[in-house]
Amino acid sequence: MICSFSRKTAAVLLLWLLSSVLADAADAAALQATMERLRKVEVPSAQRILMDQVYDSAHPERCRFDLYLPKTEKPSPLVVYFHGGGWTYGTRLGIRSPLFLPVLEQLLANGVAVAAVEYRFAVDGTTVRDCTRDCFAAVDFLTANNPQGSLLPGRIAVLGDSAGGHLGLMVALADPALFLSSGDPKPVRVSGLVVWYAASDFTSAAG
Repeated sequence: MICSFSRKTAAVLLLWLLSSVLADAADAAALQATMERLRKVEVPSAQRILMDQVYDSAHPERCRFDLYLPKTEKPSPLVVYFHGGGWTYGTRLGIRSPLFLPVLEQLLANGVAVAAVEYRFAVDGTTVRDCTRDCFAAVDFLTANNPQGSLLPGRIAVLGDSAGGHLGLMVALADPALFLSSGDPKPVRVSGLVVWYAASDFTSAAG
């Protein structure tokens, strides 16, 4: 079937397509600018910060974390932070935003390490299930590898806001078999959970 359009219709379609491309580029540029600004924010309570660590070599561009270590020589409990953004946006550097930096500083001041995790976005065929699987994988990687022997085994909690809060709920409370493949390692169960305004009830979603 061959479709024909008037010049006016074709022009409108072209403008719509162009505006969509420009909007995507603007969003990407805005996120990059935000990340660059947040990278410059100092974290005085951290003794060391391990940046841009890959936890899944199959998806190295997105599956990364930053590990903030407190000023102590003893192994530390760990809080794993999942950022918000509707499963399609956001950055692990959000832990340095004005909203979360005081939380990060207080955790570090009390001897708690913090891992800020990024996961694949639910776009272009990637699903929220994949986001959840990534978060399970991040917790497993941190537990299995224990960077620089700095983490206290068995003392791990998750923290998240909005979509990140939902992912934290999944990691802490959901049946891992619903998200993991047969070849994935048996997940580590976390011992604590704190979430802000997390999506938790999809039974009455509009539409």
